Amino acid sequence: MYSSPSYDPNLFLFGISQDEWQLIRNNPLKPLIHKTISGLYSPGSTIKPIVALSALENKIIPGLKKYTSIQSEFKFHEGVRFDFLLKGADLKPCIIEVKNVQLRRDLTSKVGVAEFPDSVTERGSKHLKNLVSAISDGYDCVMLYVVQRMDCQSFSIANDVDPEYAKNFDFAKKNGVKIEVWSCDISYKEIKLSHSIKLI
Repeated sequence: MYSSPSYDPNLFLFGISQDEWQLIRNNPLKPLIHKTISGLYSPGSTIKPIVALSALENKIIPGLKKYTSIQSEFKFHEGVRFDFLLKGADLKPCIIEVKNVQLRRDLTSKVGVAEFPDSVTERGSKHLKNLVSAISDGYDCVMLYVVQRMDCQSFSIANDVDPEYAKNFDFAKKNGVKIEVWSCDISYKEIKLSHSIKLI
């Protein structure tokens, strides 16, 4: 497994000089710590539906508490699936699409802005368009952004990364798609939605 930054282990073969040792030891990027096995990293998109399902089952998101039935992998139309369909007595059925958020570019302060997407996502734009279509068909729709990091207090669409996605996001929001952005608590034991963060 690769860890970065690293150091040259050959320096230790015949004895390392005091200056070389101090450079490695005092490096603020801590090259002696193997980041792959000692760091705490979110697993990303592979676990986002599980984190979201747990939040839905445990009624964490206030606007979705009244729903009593949760269906995973809801087939909306041929070739169009959404992460969840919620149903409840006297409630419109509600489609939920979940996106994983890990991008944070401004590292000048301890707390920053989470951003989505981190690359061009045609699939993400397609989901937004289909959510608008589902609203026309009588569904309520929610785009749930799961921020799998604990150092962000707000969320923004990364317009410069994918302008098309940004355009479709604005269109979806204006046409009734509700936006939920939630940060996670991440530990060695669990990952769970903890609190809503503001969209800026």
